[in-house]
Amino acid sequence: SFVGDVSGTFEVKLTVKDPLDAADDDVVLVRVNFPPQANAGGNQLVLPGSTVILNGGDSSDLDESDVLSYQWRLVKRPDGSKASLRNANQQRSQFVTDVPGLYVAQVLVSDGLDDSTDTLTVEVADPAKISPALLTLDPWRAPMRSIATVTLHGTGFIQGAKVFYDDRDIVSDYRSSK
Repeated sequence: SFVGDVSGTFEVKLTVKDPLDAADDDVVLVRVNFPPQANAGGNQLVLPGSTVILNGGDSSDLDESDVLSYQWRLVKRPDGSKASLRNANQQRSQFVTDVPGLYVAQVLVSDGLDDSTDTLTVEVADPAKISPALLTLDPWRAPMRSIATVTLHGTGFIQGAKVFYDDRDIVSDYRSSK
């Protein structure tokens, strides 16, 4: 039995001798390949109409010289969704969410000999059912007629959601603390 602990092509030679010392050799080439490890990235929570970026860039292969190929597919979409992938055969793919619900994306990563898969979920929130909870506001007050950076701390905030104050849309930048 042969167990390769490094990748590569190995030559295994078997010599057979009979009691009269007559011998014959046979040579076999054995290719050892470590399969890639697919990584689809983290789960996402977004709003309808959001462009979801899928990135398999954290996928890896112990055989450092192997060139990896990628194939993305949507294995689940909400009823009524017509979402489709762009650049499905690239490391980075994307799609636009069109209805609320759960989407499941899968990436197949191949090194030409072996492959592996990984999935991630994209939950598209129904805007009518979102109820963010503001826990703190920092700073909690600012001089009148000034421009201030305000940090909202709370739960239920979703990337892409609009922020309003006195019925005016405020420019906002979403950053998760996780």
